[in-house]
Amino acid sequence: MPNPNPNPNPNPNAGDGWLFNFLPERREGAFKSTLKIRENSEAVITGRRTVKDISKKINMDGGTIRASITKQNVDFVIQTPTSVASVKGTDFWMLVDELLGDQVIGLEGQVSLVNTETGQEVMVSTGMTGNSTPDGQIGVSETDASSIPQDPSDDSQEGPSQVRIYLEGPNGEQKVIIIDYQ
Repeated sequence: MPNPNPNPNPNPNAGDGWLFNFLPERREGAFKSTLKIRENSEAVITGRRTVKDISKKINMDGGTIRASITKQNVDFVIQTPTSVASVKGTDFWMLVDELLGDQVIGLEGQVSLVNTETGQEVMVSTGMTGNSTPDGQIGVSETDASSIPQDPSDDSQEGPSQVRIYLEGPNGEQKVIIIDYQ
């Protein structure tokens, strides 16, 4: 379902909640990777199975996610209209705005950020922010702490919330899973 205004609030800490915590792969009883998708975000998640793991690709048109990805031998890629972010094992935020471009905020590890207009690549490491714009500009600078979105899983949320997951089968049939939670 298209989102006409994927990132309506330029302040990443202003009251948005989470849509979903995804990638529940388990290794030795613990989650090995987590993808937190913020509300007002749009993402399509696909996977390709290999012998041992699943390569993951997130197509994202707009919004904000936090990805905590453990070191893997397979690809984990986030594709936006402006950039491609590739990781093997890291923790980062990705803010996607179709008009302004993408921001990758490195919390741990490294993220390869490639601008799709020019093919230029930068590495975003811990404490750094990568910016990629639709007109082909790309760069890395030190992260301003006030630009890091607040992780709502650290806060207690009051009142009911709802998650809607849209699924499409191979024949194009669409279904919606609605989860109400406190």
